[in-house]
Amino acid sequence: LWKRMGDEPVAGTLEVKLPLRDSRAARIAKLEVRFAHVELSPPKDSKLPPLRVWAVYAREVGDEVKEPIDWMVLTTVPTETFAQACERLTWYSRRGGIEVYHRVIKSCCRIEDRQLNDQGSLEACLAIDLVVGWRVYWMTMAGRETPNIPCDQFLSEEEWCLLSAWATGKAADKPPPAQQATRW
Repeated sequence: LWKRMGDEPVAGTLEVKLPLRDSRAARIAKLEVRFAHVELSPPKDSKLPPLRVWAVYAREVGDEVKEPIDWMVLTTVPTETFAQACERLTWYSRRGGIEVYHRVIKSCCRIEDRQLNDQGSLEACLAIDLVVGWRVYWMTMAGRETPNIPCDQFLSEEEWCLLSAWATGKAADKPPPAQQATRW
């Protein structure tokens, strides 16, 4: 599939914003985009029919890139134009943020620790946890982009004072940086 898609003509280029990640600096990646309707064969001993999907292949171009992006996205969503291929890649590029949001809900809100026995309690708890998770996620992303911005851009004075008192044992006299508030 990689060879086949590499032989497809380039439909166009797409620029994708890549956030800071581990040792990789944030950057704008320029991707060559190819797409095609493909048929995937099942294993030899399988009685399953071939699977018809659309493949969207994006490879980063540029001499200065040490580890270029090389994405192969398979989808059942019809992808017949360059614009549609770009939309599929945009969806795919957001997966990292979705993973962080789910991690926040699991670790920060401890959603898996809930032992609720009725649907109403579970729904009420989820409603609160998802909003709290979103706020923490938002601050996490903002803290990565601009770590030294004061957290009062995201939290009210009451919220950051309460947060600092909870985390340090005393209320801060000025808003801490967003990155520090996120860690707390």
